[in-house]
Amino acid sequence: MKQLTLQLFRELQLVNDVERQNLEGGVDYYEEVRRFEVDLIKRALIQTGGHQKRAARLLNLKPSTLNSKIKLFDIQVEEFTAGYPIAATVEVEARPHA
Repeated sequence: MKQLTLQLFRELQLVNDVERQNLEGGVDYYEEVRRFEVDLIKRALIQTGGHQKRAARLLNLKPSTLNSKIKLFDIQVEEFTAGYPIAATVEVEARPHA
């Protein structure tokens, strides 16, 4: 129950991070793409309990590419590993890289 509560809390944090954009004032395309990419990576890390290789499979990325993006965006993987022993052991179906 504690693990489910923690996972739900983290999911809610991600939902709260999403902001609706008002395009009338203009938008920074590259900043929005970066935010979207960070959000996808964080969601994959949540789903896999911080396991980068499995997260890379979910995103159809090479693990080295995901690792580079994690470093580029300064994503703290440790945030996604605590309290997730079940998620960390779940196998993710392998998908071929494009």
